[in-house]
Amino acid sequence: MKKYFYSLLAVVLLIPFGIVSAFTLATGENIFSQGEPIDGNALLAGSNVTIDNEVKGDAFAFGEKIYVNGKINGDLICAAREIIINGEVGGNIRCIFEDIKINSKIERSVLGLGKNMSVEKNSFIGRDVVAIAEKINIDGTVSGSLDIISSILNISGIVRQNVNFYSEEQNNDKNGLFIDSGSTINGDVNYNAYGEVKGDSGRILGSTNKYLPRVENKNDAKNIIFGIIGFLITLILTTLAIVLIGGKGVKDIAKKMTNNIWKAVGIGAVSFFMFPIAGAILMITGMGVFLGIICFLIWITILLLSLFFSGISLGELLIRKLAKKESSKILVNSLIGVIIGCLLIMIPYLGLVFFVFGLWWGIGGVILLFAERRKGITE
Repeated sequence: MKKYFYSLLAVVLLIPFGIVSAFTLATGENIFSQGEPIDGNALLAGSNVTIDNEVKGDAFAFGEKIYVNGKINGDLICAAREIIINGEVGGNIRCIFEDIKINSKIERSVLGLGKNMSVEKNSFIGRDVVAIAEKINIDGTVSGSLDIISSILNISGIVRQNVNFYSEEQNNDKNGLFIDSGSTINGDVNYNAYGEVKGDSGRILGSTNKYLPRVENKNDAKNIIFGIIGFLITLILTTLAIVLIGGKGVKDIAKKMTNNIWKAVGIGAVSFFMFPIAGAILMITGMGVFLGIICFLIWITILLLSLFFSGISLGELLIRKLAKKESSKILVNSLIGVIIGCLLIMIPYLGLVFFVFGLWWGIGGVILLFAERRKGITE
């Protein structure tokens, strides 16, 4: 994977978070967390975000620079150009960045996408580090495995399980996996790259397995770039079409979903399974093949629209939290929410959770509004 592709991917993924930051900057706000502990989850955004005190739930932070000095009991989900974590995190870290430095204890895993990552000497990661970046330094202790896609991986700390390194960079003295004499790798090293592991291979207690990366097609990077651009354009145009065609109905659905989040998710979860079951029963029993087909068509239509409605509602919810009031700019809010929702879905492992949540939330919101309007008609 080429350097310019990493840089482009990081820039593209940071665009929606930059929009959120610009919104807070326009209001002249810099949001800092200080004083008493925050019960529950915290949503923080601004040009500079500093978390100095304790957050008892999850922390969501977006801005130009993020500094974590206090303790976060849950997960830290963040995006910024510069992220420095000096405080303890009791859960996972999920982040998009240009530069990130971890100087503390992280109880669970670190999942990162960006340019430069550094796990400093006194830091401790309780589980795995999964990262895509141009350059990664591991000077601290990682209790789990390293799963890395990068041009450069320097290990001078301790990795207690396997190291899985993948790179498509051509072999030279500056690229590849470097193992310092002061490091220890207790597991195997699976090296998917050109050339050889550089440094003190005697520090690897397991076996070293060498694989050549796939043969690179010169058009791959170009196709990926055009694919990303095309996907973003399609995403924006589809969102615009839904908002403009749906009009007040889209805003009503978003209002229902943001005011009744867990109710909508619950109804959506039940409906997700009930629609296809009902359609199958109708078709199998012969009670109504036509009705069964209609049921499936309705189900598919709701599925296709549900994620967009979830993204639109997410934008409305975020802007409402940041602005401390309702915003009439549903078109802008929708674009921000849909793009952020799309990025959340793209996160490995955790993305599946966001996908299912968004699917159920969107389905539930549509059904809630339909039920309310039908009740109004009957009354």
